[in-house]
Amino acid sequence: MSELHPQSQGGGEAGQVLYENIFRSASVGILLFNENLEVVFVNDLVKLLTGYDPEELRGSQFFDIVIPDSRGAAYLQGLRKANSEPLELDINIQKQSGELMDLNVTSSAFHSENQNYVLLIIQNITNRKASEKVMEDSFDKFIQTTIDLDQALKKIREQSAELTSYKDKMENELEVAQLVQSAIIPEEFPASEYAEAFGICLPCNELGGDYLDVFELDHDRLGLLIADVSGHGVPSALITTMVKVYFTSLAREIPDPARLMSAVNAEMYKIFGGTGFYFTACYSVLNLRTHEIATVLGGHSAPYRYNPEIAGVTQLNAEAGTIVGAIPPQLASYETAITQLREGDTLLYYTDGIYEARAGAEDQELYGEDRLVAFMEKNRHVGPRALVKGLISDVDSYFQGHPPNDDRSVLAIRIGRKKEGSDPLPDLFRAARNAFESGKLKEALRKYNEILWLRPHSEQALFWAGLINLKMGQFQSSLKLLKEVVALNPQDFRANYHLGAAYFNLKQYGEALNVWNSLRERAGSYRKVDELIARAERKVRTVGLS
Repeated sequence: MSELHPQSQGGGEAGQVLYENIFRSASVGILLFNENLEVVFVNDLVKLLTGYDPEELRGSQFFDIVIPDSRGAAYLQGLRKANSEPLELDINIQKQSGELMDLNVTSSAFHSENQNYVLLIIQNITNRKASEKVMEDSFDKFIQTTIDLDQALKKIREQSAELTSYKDKMENELEVAQLVQSAIIPEEFPASEYAEAFGICLPCNELGGDYLDVFELDHDRLGLLIADVSGHGVPSALITTMVKVYFTSLAREIPDPARLMSAVNAEMYKIFGGTGFYFTACYSVLNLRTHEIATVLGGHSAPYRYNPEIAGVTQLNAEAGTIVGAIPPQLASYETAITQLREGDTLLYYTDGIYEARAGAEDQELYGEDRLVAFMEKNRHVGPRALVKGLISDVDSYFQGHPPNDDRSVLAIRIGRKKEGSDPLPDLFRAARNAFESGKLKEALRKYNEILWLRPHSEQALFWAGLINLKMGQFQSSLKLLKEVVALNPQDFRANYHLGAAYFNLKQYGEALNVWNSLRERAGSYRKVDELIARAERKVRTVGLS
């Protein structure tokens, strides 16, 4: 059967499939005419009846060929009338071989996809009656299928419009989400004689799960943070916003990085613990006056350190910690590591999208940390901005035109000269002690927290802050602070004494008993300690009986 090529302006392919499916098995000859009465479709049975090849008839005016005398024009005029009313007649045609043949011709107009057509059905008169029922059924099927197709196409267009509207809405919302996420990533970084920083955070899709920040804690200290949320897309982007909020809001209240990471983990675990989401993070506190940097890792790689005047690239010696948000607080573990930096040192923080970059398939070689170290060695004399931009460019070129397989984030900071000025600690200690002796516990606690911002591991400040929290009934905070003092100095009598009290008030009687028994073994028998041990033993027995 010749292919159908109706001269329509829409739905042509759907129409073609429809006509071919209906006419392929027809037992009569079928021709289809356009508005100019030119043949646009011929089925194979027409050739059997007339001897003319479908290609010879297409584009022609059928009656001019099969009836070469004046009758052809008359029949053509009748066909023209079929545009408005059906036509049925018996005609005598001349086949291509010259043989004459009587045919029955039935025509009807129909409308499909904004186009007018004339359908012509031809058959041998001797077979007409036998095939009338078949022809009637075929024609009815054709008309009904055409109607069904028009309705289906209308519904498809309506659904397509709805999907387009929904797609536009989703794209608009995605653009807003991108703007929100880009707004929380800093564009400006500290750049002074004391420290110069620069960072870039690039998502692999519209929304990413990486986050980085550099923020001022006070006039002497900077907080440096880089985080990598599991997954990509809207959920991960939402979690990066939470990462920013929790770290920046709690960092000024909790000076020690490990305690801060523990607090953030506890808050995040409440929200999405058990959902499968988590993030890794590296957080540092840089003291611009002393060049000490305190760093904690939450399942993240330690930053690299190098100096243009000293050969070699090393990683900060920081303890590996647990991932954040997926581990119950009682099982999570974080440690603060202190490193003494020197003027000219550069630190490079990064996410795993840097060293795990690969070109294409998963069996391709990773960019790797060896390349990362080699890049830093080669570019040890450039500033943070050039270093970060150069590294991103080097990693992106490693993809060899393939789309990135993960978000890429890099943060670099170069240490300048030490910040000068008088040491504020003596005045802060004096003010804190005076407030405590005057019974102004909240003011005293605020002063000791200021000291801990400057000296996160000051035993004296940790002890007094722990004691004040104990007196104010904030037993959990007291416990954390006093445990830090005991970790720094296990022989500290006062810290152990009050640590036991913190456990006791938290109804952890067994822990309190262990602390006080250890204290008595080391320091000997004291009446007050003996009384506390007796109280704890009674509580342990009571709890055991219950």
